[in-house]
Amino acid sequence: MLFALTQFVFVLKVYYENGNFFHAIAMLMFVLGQFLLSKFIILTEESSNYKSIDNLNESI
Repeated sequence: MLFALTQFVFVLKVYYENGNFFHAIAMLMFVLGQFLLSKFIILTEESSNYKSIDNLNESI
């Protein structure tokens, strides 16, 4: 969602004189989106690894 809004902010930059402000907002949204995506991937991988270990212990 943040990535789509970032593209929208870049379009707004064309129509306003103070384009640097919109560029800064777009970059902050991009960094926040990348951080949240990375956090989600790490948390998903950690939870799936623990489930796999539990399944191995039950089968032995």
